Amino acid sequence: MPRRRRKPPWLDRCCYHVSNTCYAPIQIFRFANMRDQAMRRLREMKQKHPVRVLDFLLYPTGFRMLLAAKHPGQISDAMRFFSGMTARDWQQRKKKEGAVWRRGYNVTLVEKGPQAIRCALDMDFAMARSGDPDFFHPLLWKHSGHHDLTGVRKRYRGVDLKAVDEHLTDMPREQFRDWYIEACNRKFDFGEYAAEPWWEQALVAGSRELCEKIADTLPSSWFSLCVYPPPQTVPDMKDAFSYTVITSNKRKREYILSLAQ
Repeated sequence: MPRRRRKPPWLDRCCYHVSNTCYAPIQIFRFANMRDQAMRRLREMKQKHPVRVLDFLLYPTGFRMLLAAKHPGQISDAMRFFSGMTARDWQQRKKKEGAVWRRGYNVTLVEKGPQAIRCALDMDFAMARSGDPDFFHPLLWKHSGHHDLTGVRKRYRGVDLKAVDEHLTDMPREQFRDWYIEACNRKFDFGEYAAEPWWEQALVAGSRELCEKIADTLPSSWFSLCVYPPPQTVPDMKDAFSYTVITSNKRKREYILSLAQ
């Protein structure tokens, strides 16, 4: 068996934002029954693979997840299971064959703590940005981790609350739940929930120190360093600038795969 390379020490500071979309015109999660089935597959994924779900979103044409794992190779195994099972469910229901998901699911390294919380907030407000008047607040879309993080869903959770305690915050759980509810309400009240596309575009999003450390491992022609302002309405996050390393999709995928070897 080939030996796995030693992982870089900074990798333990990161969780993983993973996303994918299906081929047009397929809308795999258009209907609630398919989203309900996908949530069951998400819980199966947690049981079968050593990944921990910090947040998730199922929307008509795809999904986003914020995952914790000891190694990025575990993310690949979990995604193969989830993508394969949800594609099979859709094919059986529609009595169709052929590819459903795009091959290259997207992975971004996200620094644990405030940056991961900011990523979760962006995910939770995605449906509020969709333009559908029936889903103007995260509470109105049950197929996301928002119901778990705010304590609305008591059973059959997709989010691992123990992992949230370990990777997102050092607050007691009840205190964090109240803080998260206030943060979401303030974002909603002040309309500060425009899309933050770097969670899917960047190779890494986090502190300046972490991004510069990772950038030092790359050829200078491969990437650009960018910084985005912190949210102004969320309590205790007005200093949470998001620094990012941006590179091409091909090089980003190659880099993530090299970490998984």
